[in-house]
Amino acid sequence: QSIIVVNNSNGERSKEITVWPLGVPRESKMERLILTTEEGYTTDKEEILVEAGRINVTLSKYSAVVIRFHDDTVDSDDTTPIVIQ
Repeated sequence: QSIIVVNNSNGERSKEITVWPLGVPRESKMERLILTTEEGYTTDKEEILVEAGRINVTLSKYSAVVIRFHDDTVDSDDTTPIVIQ
């Protein structure tokens, strides 16, 4: 399962995102695959903790991130877009 979070505003935004309905365990870890900003992009992986079925994401202005949960026991490649406004 993957999510795409987009900040299309001209300021930094933070968002708490509920991920457990997507099949992500309530206490687990997700991984940032790519982060894009006005300055460019990075594919450096970053661990994101899932606590109580939620993650916290902070994005700078005009940026986006792709976050993935990978479970070898689940055969799914669902992606859910989320836009921060």
